[in-house]
Amino acid sequence: METSSSPRASVIIPAFNASDHILESVTSGLRQTEAHIEIICIDDGSTDNTTELLAHLAATDARVKVLQQKNGGGGRARNNALEIAQGEYLFFLDADDLFDTNMVERMTSALDESKADMAVCRARTLNDITGLENPADWVFRRARIPQQQPFNWRDMPHGIFNTFANVPWNKAFRRSFVESHHLRFQELRRTNDCLFVCSALILAQSIVSVDEELVTYRVGGSTNCQATNDTSSLDFLAAFIALKAFLQQQGLLAQIERSFTNHALDAVMYNLHTLKSYGAFSEVYDKLPAIESEFHFLDHPDDFYYDQEQWFDYKALRSLSQSEWLFNLGRHRHNDIVRLDNDLSVTHRDFAIVQAKYRRTPLQLAKRAFRRIARSS
Repeated sequence: METSSSPRASVIIPAFNASDHILESVTSGLRQTEAHIEIICIDDGSTDNTTELLAHLAATDARVKVLQQKNGGGGRARNNALEIAQGEYLFFLDADDLFDTNMVERMTSALDESKADMAVCRARTLNDITGLENPADWVFRRARIPQQQPFNWRDMPHGIFNTFANVPWNKAFRRSFVESHHLRFQELRRTNDCLFVCSALILAQSIVSVDEELVTYRVGGSTNCQATNDTSSLDFLAAFIALKAFLQQQGLLAQIERSFTNHALDAVMYNLHTLKSYGAFSEVYDKLPAIESEFHFLDHPDDFYYDQEQWFDYKALRSLSQSEWLFNLGRHRHNDIVRLDNDLSVTHRDFAIVQAKYRRTPLQLAKRAFRRIARSS
């Protein structure tokens, strides 16, 4: 239960061998415009100097608390932090991601005003290799969000899981709501956030959206779960089976079937396309009959699915042999590269034409300006 002395928010950050980014990540929490917070860092059995860096942070700022655990994954780390969190609101940040300085203030204010159970905001990605930033539209699909605020899943039963994604880092949760439903993360290596976030999206009596980019999600590096997904290639399946069981227990699967089934299909195809080893790919491929028996993708018509390209890719996957599907995938990727190369060539040519057209010396620019003045007088 929150008291008057409780922090405004608890920011929970699991960290495993995160020395490249952990200082920047925690500092983004410490620099919040809402200063009355606690930051709970969980050292998940790191073997680099993450432990020393966290100790330094805790020694220099009393708001930082550090927990130690044997390596058990982000789900277990977050659960351990939830046991000691005192904040009125809960935030979750990965050890390589960043909060904008007003993230906590904006999200908690929205929750105060709306009395909602959870809040969701927009986000951006940061490519760790190129340094480029882009909107992370897949975690906040504005066109699907109900206009009335706050709302809940009943206002958007066919899109609740496909609008906000099952990531926790662009969301804030009222701690009393999490505790009353005893929401916890699955202790999986990957996709451990799916059951927690999706259960919250269903159980929340009210959700408020904050239409601002307030968090940066790092991509392209080698430290996040997606970069090492081959080691636990079937965890996503365990997560979606558990989510299906939860929806059945709540008696809601039929009402949310379209959103859930599209979300599950997206998980299957995303994993098949992003696995980096043939062994991991084969492990998932061999499970396809069991996956179909569990989720019944082929029982629905084509227009049931939101991403038609993804849906037809799955149907091809179920009708072709593994080698045939991989061959087609390679051919399509090659064609995509050729098209991209052609597009870049055209762009370069167009840029050269524009550059030549508008390249002028100061004297030429002055003469053109005088001619315009003369014509207008």
